[in-house]
Amino acid sequence: MTLWLCLLIPLLFIVGMIYNALKEQKRLEKEILKPLIEKRKQERAALEEKLKAAGDLRGLEKLASKPLFEDPYRKEEEEKS
Repeated sequence: MTLWLCLLIPLLFIVGMIYNALKEQKRLEKEILKPLIEKRKQERAALEEKLKAAGDLRGLEKLASKPLFEDPYRKEEEEKS
């Protein structure tokens, strides 16, 4: 019986930690990330409209090639090479 308790208590702790981490990740995705993505899309659409109105084709091409979010790791790799 003691052996079972010694095995189950750490296992239940790990399962609880994983469950809470997954729950927290879903909450962050819904409450923080979704509004942030919507805001970036609106900013990009506004910038695209300004570039279209100005007739800046190069600016539109650059904007189309850029992702919504810059990856800091990619910047470090580009700077090194």
